[in-house]
Amino acid sequence: MPTPYTVKPGDTLSAIASKHGMKWQDIYNHPSNADFRRKRPNPNLIHPGDVIMIPDGATGPVAPASVKIELDDNQTGQTGDKISSNLGAVGKRHYVSPKVDSAMTIFSFWPFNQQSMSPFVTLKASDSTNFAANFEWEGATPIPGTPHKARISRLIAGHFPIKIKNKSTGRVVDELHVWIVWSEITATDATNDTGDKGSYFQVSMGYEFKHTIKPSAIITAADRPDLSGANSSPAPPASGLNHKGDPLTGGVNKKWDSSRKIRKKTFNPNAVALPGNASFHGNFHDFPSMSDGDGRPGGAGAVSFSDWLVAGNDDAGVGDEDNDPYTAPHSRILWGIDTPTRFIEHTAGANGNTVEWRLHFLEFTRLEINGKWYLISNYFPWRVHYKLKKEGGKWKNNGSNKATDNAGF
Repeated sequence: MPTPYTVKPGDTLSAIASKHGMKWQDIYNHPSNADFRRKRPNPNLIHPGDVIMIPDGATGPVAPASVKIELDDNQTGQTGDKISSNLGAVGKRHYVSPKVDSAMTIFSFWPFNQQSMSPFVTLKASDSTNFAANFEWEGATPIPGTPHKARISRLIAGHFPIKIKNKSTGRVVDELHVWIVWSEITATDATNDTGDKGSYFQVSMGYEFKHTIKPSAIITAADRPDLSGANSSPAPPASGLNHKGDPLTGGVNKKWDSSRKIRKKTFNPNAVALPGNASFHGNFHDFPSMSDGDGRPGGAGAVSFSDWLVAGNDDAGVGDEDNDPYTAPHSRILWGIDTPTRFIEHTAGANGNTVEWRLHFLEFTRLEINGKWYLISNYFPWRVHYKLKKEGGKWKNNGSNKATDNAGF
């Protein structure tokens, strides 16, 4: 008994016949398709939704001899991107995607719909015809109901070689290497340079940071995605300035980058004359601009949600960091140091006056993948609270402290 087949977008009569091991004339001219011929007198003009009867004797869909691994819809440029091998054309195919945690994945659903936060990288075979009967996935989890598609979790950093194999022969017909990348940030004490400097008192303390890249094989493997060298696009916000007025574009020189966000408060109840601009916005999500009308950096620049994730508003130079994880002395890590410095001239203010600066930071790691920047770490909080008081005609430390948290703002 003939079997009905519903025409899909992109179908042609020849393609349908080929899938069923027949010639198009065998299907079109079969008596069971008399009504169809009256409806479609031109066999080259068939439409989605048309029903064609497939005659007895058809062999059923014929699987292709080979298939390719492709990215499913809404993957490229969202969950990551394809990156060429460091070996060039002779190397393997690579796809690089940032790790996400379970909290981040909330943003992949309505109303946020941030596909960049999806918990999976989703792949598909280039041809779905009779896939389950002839091919199988290795290294990825097939999606129930659509066996020609498979997923890799983004909740764990690692290197995942994904293969499609021919079931009958075991031969690998295609291969794609998926890298789920992440960075773990740790801090150690930096040198404290706080004390009387003759004509002024200075307070300076902070941390050294290590951004350990995972998996380390993305840096050391013989065949790996080529993420070395200078960045090709500026990190957002592209035209931003830090609180001193320096361009934030100066804080990036590689595809791998350590960066930070800042918020700041200054308590100066006696209006002591302080060096530099003491004002600044008080939130990590405020970005420098010249839009607040006072002629100084400060005020909230417009930044999209996806850019906000990877935008720093403090780091305007690379002299205090090493963003090359491929060479010693910082192989497989990014390194940085930050020791914010504040000082007051002894001639400023009067005995009993106090000044306090509260500087809070979020250290993070970002990576440029094919021209787009992605967050590849959690935000690492730290702070310095600088407290000075003038006594006996000189400014002195009055309980300055630091910590790896954002408490007490």
